[in-house]
Amino acid sequence: MDFYSTFEEQFNHNHSLYKLSLVIRWHVFDDAFSKHYSATHGKPAKPIRRRLPY
Repeated sequence: MDFYSTFEEQFNHNHSLYKLSLVIRWHVFDDAFSKHYSATHGKPAKPIRRRLPY
């Protein structure tokens, strides 16, 4: 890792949570939760991956 590494390069690619994040179908969660967010009121919704507390 150097000063100009990307955010993705900073992760341990052998870590079990990193590997799990690659196989989760995130679009399924985004589609399921999208009905609870408005496209016209308030701030835009963030992707589900950014809302999870890990």
